[in-house]
Amino acid sequence: MTVHVGGNTAAGVDLADRVTDKLPLVIGVVLLLSVTVLLLSFRAPLLA
Repeated sequence: MTVHVGGNTAAGVDLADRVTDKLPLVIGVVLLLSVTVLLLSFRAPLLA
C-alpha cells in the first residue's frame, strides 16, 4: 500500500474505498445465508 497523503481525511477516503470494494461480496453472502435459512426452516423452495 502506497501512501501519498496523510491525515484524517485521507484515512477516511481509504476506508470508504475498502468498504465499497467489499460491499458486493457482503451483500451476496447475506443473501445466500438468508435463502439457506429460509430453505432449512420452512423446507419450501417456493418461499425462498
